[in-house]
Order: sequence, then structure tokens, then C-alpha cells
Amino acid sequence: MGYTHYFKFTKFITKEQMEEVAKNVKDVFGTFPMVAKRLKGSYGEGKPIITGKYGISFNGDAERNEAYETFAVNAEDLGFHFCKTARRPYDLAVCLCLIILKDNFGDSFKFCSDGVFLNYKDEDGKIIPAEKNWVKARSLYNKYCRMHDMKVPNYRKWTMGV
Repeated sequence: MGYTHYFKFTKFITKEQMEEVAKNVKDVFGTFPMVAKRLKGSYGEGKPIITGKYGISFNGDAERNEAYETFAVNAEDLGFHFCKTARRPYDLAVCLCLIILKDNFGDSFKFCSDGVFLNYKDEDGKIIPAEKNWVKARSLYNKYCRMHDMKVPNYRKWTMGV
């Protein structure tokens, strides 16, 4: 076991739709280069893949011991997927990608995480704080949305779970 994000598509997404989201991911990563500056390909080497044709696939930098498991989504795959990041630096990019996918595909994309996505109160009224990378990813995406005159998501209305 380990710190894991879980996700799946609930219906097929076209390559054209995936290409639009891939462009969005590239633009968000380009707007906030600190998120993607050390992203590598699937095995922690080479370049990440962010396209409509092949989907989105990346990992941390293996040379820096920042790689763990590959984050990969493909629009034609309706299977259940997960990515363990061990909270390594590329975890922020994974969180941001999951938010972008959910914002673009709505109920056609589901995700959840071992990390707390939003603050909540437990049965005793104690506030359980959101995981820092989820807080940072939401903050960056909100900033991106405002910069591009896009509607900022109401995360509390999202249906979570896979």
C-alpha cells in the first residue's frame, strides 16, 4: 500500500476531446512551470506524453529518485486505474491533471485519493485538513481559470469516488 490516486472514465472519450484536454494540461503546466519542470516519461526518463492520440503519461525524474509509478490516462480505456506517487514532487502534477480531467469531463471522469481533497469535519467536529498538494493544485487551477476568464469549479459539488 501507499499514497494513491484512483481514477477512471465512465464513458468513452474521443481522441478529439482528449486532444483538447491535453492542450489544456500543456497550457496549465506551461503557465505554472514549477509543476512540470521535472516531469519525465513513464519510466522517469525522457519526455512526458501529453496528447490526444496517446493520452497523458508521465512520472517523476528517476535520476533524482523522484519517480515512483506512472500516471497514465487514455480516453479509450474505461478500466479502473491508480497511481501511487509516494508524495514525490510529481504528485502535484498528478493532482492538477485529475482536477483538469474532472473539470473537462464532469461525471464522465471519476477520481478519489488517499489524500484529503477538501477540508471536512469528522464525526467529532474536528476539521480534517486537505492534503497540501490538493490545496496547491486547486489554487493553481483556480488562478489559471481566472487568468483565462473561465468559471472556477465548485469543488464541493463534484461527485467523488470511482
